Amino acid sequence: MPLKLQERDVTKQFCDYLGYRGWTLLRLQAGLFQTLGGQRTVRMHAAGTPDWLALKPDAEFFAELKRPGAKPKRHQELRMSALRKQGFRAEWFDSVFKGEGKRDLETWLAVEGL
Repeated sequence: MPLKLQERDVTKQFCDYLGYRGWTLLRLQAGLFQTLGGQRTVRMHAAGTPDWLALKPDAEFFAELKRPGAKPKRHQELRMSALRKQGFRAEWFDSVFKGEGKRDLETWLAVEGL
């Protein structure tokens, strides 16, 4: 029985693949978090914010990562749509390599010319 990739596996592949190709990656945490000691609650990015921002001097894109076969939740789709309307690239991926999922990073980068 073949191993099933989890979101953390896709995330590791995504970071390795883009890091090797010279992209700078920023993890965008969304939601509420407790400070150390639990004395304060801190709101990071708004709910639905994509997981990652990938940067190069001449390009950028937001990326939401999922395990193969999974799709973004409605609020995530809405946030990516809003980012696109502002002129940003925002996409979700359930795999890095062609043939491992329905929306792979490798193909998208080629189509976008990145």
